[in-house]
Order: sequence, then structure tokens, then C-alpha cells
Amino acid sequence: MLVQEFPSMAPVGAPTMSPNEPAVGVTRIAFIDRDGVVNANRDDHVKTWDEFEFLPGALDALAILSRSGWRIVVVTNQAIVNRGKITSVDLENLHQKMAQSIFQNGGKLAAVYACPHRPEENCVCRKPEPGLLLAAADRLGGGLDEAILVGDHLTDLEAARRAGCRSILVATGRHRPVWGEILPKNCLGVAPDLIAAVRYITGVGVARGSWQMIEEGEARC
Repeated sequence: MLVQEFPSMAPVGAPTMSPNEPAVGVTRIAFIDRDGVVNANRDDHVKTWDEFEFLPGALDALAILSRSGWRIVVVTNQAIVNRGKITSVDLENLHQKMAQSIFQNGGKLAAVYACPHRPEENCVCRKPEPGLLLAAADRLGGGLDEAILVGDHLTDLEAARRAGCRSILVATGRHRPVWGEILPKNCLGVAPDLIAAVRYITGVGVARGSWQMIEEGEARC
């Protein structure tokens, strides 16, 4: 497990009030998958900063989360490290630039938790295993029952379920939700993208017409 924290980047502004704002003294963690949620996927994987492309609205979404008092933790599977396509140092440099860009646009990234392992290594941190989420919650002191994960794949939702937190599926990644698809009970719904999910989480500018709720575990896409 690769852990990278960003304590030198001071929090932005005073938190704004919202229906889901954490109470004073409560740490709420927003776990955000990276590829397909924050940045665009690539068939050959994102290996350099030049290949990293923020998805439309992602920077605004992360700024809204920050202003609403959520601690943002990116949780990402990056098997390209152990496949030799990128070094752990190069990955850290890429994430440092990502965090800086988020900060410059009004957001605050608390940390990145990355799994470098290949699927066949059977580690405890590669999603759908909950290791990344459990380690981050233990480090930050946030309750998993108060946390939420936004991801683009069923493995993200399963990691959230195993960790005991809620989740939201977005339709900007490799997995395309279909009508009637069965999702975990802890999944709150399907959103078109990260900013729609964040607006639902925070209650800031919610556009209900673009939000697809689920009932009894059945996706309404």
C-alpha cells in the first residue's frame, strides 16, 4: 500500500453550510476513486502527468466537497507499479501535481491511498478488498459509517460495502450502469459524474432530474 499525505496544503476557506455537513468535531471522509472519476481513463493507463486529464467538473466537485468540510481521500488501484510500467516515485510525483492542481482550484486533498499490486498477488488493499479504506479511516480517525465512496466500477462499491460505508456509482468510467443492474444495498444511487454525486452529498445545487436514485438495491439508470 502506498500512502501519500498533503499536510502542507492548508485547507481552503471556511466550510459552507449544507444539509449533510459534518457536525463539529466529526471527521467525515469522502473516498474518491481516481481513474474514471477524477480523471479520464486511458487504454494504456495514466503513467505521466502529461497523460493525466481531469474530467469536466471534477475540480469544481472537489472544491465543493472541501468547502463542505469533508476530508477527501483518493483510493486507487495502480497495478501498473508492480507491472513495471511506472515507479512508485513517479506515481507519487503525479499525485503531488494532482493535489496541487486541486488546491489551486479551491479544493484540499487529504491523502492518496494507492494499491500497487497485481490482481494475482492477492493483497488486502486492492479493491474490492477494503484495505485502502480501512487504513485511511484508521489514520484520519473518521467513522466508516459516516464515510462515502464515489467510484466508477462495481469493485469500488464492493470495497465500500466490505468497509461498512456508503457509495455512489458514477457513469464516467469503464463500467456503464444499465437499467435493472443490481448494486450493493449500501449504494445510494447512480450519478452521471462526480460533480452530480458531490452536489447530492453536500446538498449544494442539487439537480434532482440528473440524479438516478436506486431502490432496494436496483439501479435506476
